[in-house]
Amino acid sequence: MTYREVEGGFLVRFDRGERIPSGISDLCARLGIPAATAQGIGAIEDVELGYYDLATKSYERVKLDGSWELVSLTSVVATWEDQPFAHTHVVVSGRDFVAKGGHLFDAAVSITVELRLSRIGREIQRVMNPEIGLHRIEP
Repeated sequence: MTYREVEGGFLVRFDRGERIPSGISDLCARLGIPAATAQGIGAIEDVELGYYDLATKSYERVKLDGSWELVSLTSVVATWEDQPFAHTHVVVSGRDFVAKGGHLFDAAVSITVELRLSRIGREIQRVMNPEIGLHRIEP
């Protein structure tokens, strides 16, 4: 991973084999950034997506094998269990140009991922909401 500080945050390049979204969380921890947003594009492989089913309060997961164009990545970083945690959603497309998307649990960079990490000026916590069964931000 390579990054450069720019006004309000960082430009970041993830290289082949690096992990997303854990790499975003790890970078924030290394730089001492407790809260941020990230937007990016690139190519990823061995993708694990999720869809949250409110009725069961659980994620349905699907694995997408092979390499996928990362059409859009959006992430909100907030503190959870005393560490920066990147809650990340993506839209990907394959050779058929059909888009798939959802919560990104894990993926490896297959070619590159380029993103802008924008600092939020204060710490934001994730707190469990029992009604929906998820940790959500407390702005």
